[in-house]
Amino acid sequence: MIEAHDLGVEVDGRWILDGVDLVAAEGSITVLVGPNGAGKSTLLDVIRGWRRPERGWSGVAGRRIAGLSPKARAAEVGWLAQSPRVRDVITVAEWLTTARFRFGEAPVAARPAIDAALGEVGMAWARDRLAHTLSGGETQRVALAALIAQEARVWLLDEPTHHLDPAAVQAVWTTLRERMRRGQTMMIVAHHLDEVSCALEPEEQAKVQVVGLGRGRVRFALGLDAPEAIASALSDLYEARLEVATIAGRARFLVVP
Repeated sequence: MIEAHDLGVEVDGRWILDGVDLVAAEGSITVLVGPNGAGKSTLLDVIRGWRRPERGWSGVAGRRIAGLSPKARAAEVGWLAQSPRVRDVITVAEWLTTARFRFGEAPVAARPAIDAALGEVGMAWARDRLAHTLSGGETQRVALAALIAQEARVWLLDEPTHHLDPAAVQAVWTTLRERMRRGQTMMIVAHHLDEVSCALEPEEQAKVQVVGLGRGRVRFALGLDAPEAIASALSDLYEARLEVATIAGRARFLVVP
């Protein structure tokens, strides 16, 4: 479970987060939506312990992240940036080995976990490839493999399909869907709810919470299985008219004149 209680983050006299209260249930996906500058990425930074709030606290499974050691924090929270890039000249296997630093194991001991993680995302062929030579979509899938190898209790993902082509988007969501089925708790910043609704079966959508952030506050929290209510809430949040269209049994959220 992910918790945020009365979080406040101030930058240059402006409250980026202002009294944010949020609970994400174990084994669920929480999707954070909102305009640019609403505080979504800042919220993830606080939850993962990279930024200390001016007030309030966050935690995972009852443990406050801010006071944990790096190894203890790595056991609780895994992180995926918008556009992960590896600038060092290392192989994919070495990248995933660093993701398991909390285990304090030799590289040879990490190999089974690394091979299993790469196999899960369809990137086993890239084990000995130099990481910086991968395409954007391949890099994102290897970054997901690093999350799997880390074995953290919760995942925080900041726009995991940012700038990816449709096939790469589908590959990422295939992994996320399978991990949700296994009980992985995730919090995901997203701008396109269509990706989420199209990736999941209707019965799975009941495990997805959509949280709207605006001006540093939680404006709504609704289940993905309530698309009409979400469309109305998004219209208020973005100050644009959104309607729901059902295509192939999936809800699509459309901006209309």
